[in-house]
This record gives sequence, C-alpha cells and structure tokens, in this order.
Amino acid sequence: MLSTEVVTPMEWLTDPEHWAYWGGWVRGLVLLAVPLAGALLLKLLARLCRSKKQYPLVNDWWEYHFSKKDGELCVLESKIRITLGIINVLRVGITQGAGLSYAGCVRVEKGTTQFLLQVRSKNPDVDEFAQYRYENSIDSSPQLFIGINTSYVHERNAYASSSIMSAIQLDLDTAETKLKETILDTHGLPILLLKKQLPAGTERSAEAAP
Repeated sequence: MLSTEVVTPMEWLTDPEHWAYWGGWVRGLVLLAVPLAGALLLKLLARLCRSKKQYPLVNDWWEYHFSKKDGELCVLESKIRITLGIINVLRVGITQGAGLSYAGCVRVEKGTTQFLLQVRSKNPDVDEFAQYRYENSIDSSPQLFIGINTSYVHERNAYASSSIMSAIQLDLDTAETKLKETILDTHGLPILLLKKQLPAGTERSAEAAP
C-alpha cells in the first residue's frame, strides 16, 4: 500500500537515507569532473602562455581575389587579422569594403603544408560563409601565400577564384597581375589550377613584416 504521508522539502533534504544515496552520486561526479577540469585548465594555461613566434601566421595581412562588379571582372581587397585564440588555436577577422566583416578560425591540415581560413559574416542578417585555402610551400614564415577563395557572388551563385594573401598592401593593378600569374593554363579544361611557387618580387623578409 502506498504511503500518503506528506513529506516537506526540509524533511526530505535532512533524511539520512537521501543524503547517503545522492552523496554517492555527487562524489562520483566530483571524481569525474576534477581530472577533466584539470586537463582543461592546463590546456588553457598552455594556450595563454604561447608565443606569437610559434605561429608565423599571427599578423596583419592583405588578401586579393577576383570577383565581378556590374558584369565586369574586378579585384577585391580585404584586410585580414590573424590572432591567437583560446577555443581555436588561431582566430581570424576579415574586413572587406564598407561595412563587410567576417570572423572565423584558421585550421592547419595535419600532414600537409596547407591551411584554411573559414569565416562567416558577422552581420546577423547575412548568412554568408567563405573559405580560403593556402599552400605554405616556401618556409616557416613566407610573406605571400597563393591559394583559392570559395564563396558566393551577390546572386548567391557559388564561385571560386585564385587568391593571394600578402604581408604588404598591393595596389590593385599589381594584385591583378600577381593573381593572373598564379593561374596555370588548363588548355580549355573547366578547372582552376594554381602554381605553388611565389611570384617573384612580392616576398620580403620576416624582419620587414609589419
């Protein structure tokens, strides 16, 4: 027969049987949480103590790629800032033109010399995602990267363009010349092939970087 006795919250909390039951659960959760919290704290401290010298990508960069405006080919310029992150090892912010800004992370592909910039528009009313893939094939701190930018044009059609990320700002004519130099002749095939080596004259020493 079920008991109809009414138990007040205070009586329930002070019941030794309840304390013994729930105390076991609490002790188990604490024993599980302590090592996990310790590991996360050590990881956080390791990231906070990192040096920028360990990450040559941490810098301000200029990015250029082809797009179209009023049906005509044009070169777009973006300002890229890569910083040390907490959750992600490297964070990236991109500003392009007036009022266009993006934020995301940098991912270095294990076992390769390639890295990705993955960003999304910071405007909550614009659902736009872009990805930049670059090849680091020169040394530990190159001053110009060759890569590819994939995104959407204003008509929401997907597109891809060659892209260069430079430690120095280029005028648009020079940027256009460099972009064209990165593209290999595909002899009519509908694909985009890019060179790995840097165009001459655009690199500079790491000491001269801003």
